[in-house]
Amino acid sequence: LGPWRAGGGAESVDWPRLRGILLAGMTADGWGVMKDYDHLIVESSAVALALVFARDVFWDPLSPAEKHQVAQWLGRINQV
Repeated sequence: LGPWRAGGGAESVDWPRLRGILLAGMTADGWGVMKDYDHLIVESSAVALALVFARDVFWDPLSPAEKHQVAQWLGRINQV
């Protein structure tokens, strides 16, 4: 959805709900911990693209604690 949003689309998306779903997934109880050859490695690139292309709806509204959670989750790729 990030590139779509950046291109001017996705006006009807419930961004707060989508952010909540992403944050819930970025926990050990959500999607779990990234492991070697894990599909979460691929999915993390889509999350990173969304943060770059649609920062105004994905990153900027997050609290400092939520931003830390996202950074921690993305940073786990370096531990795989």
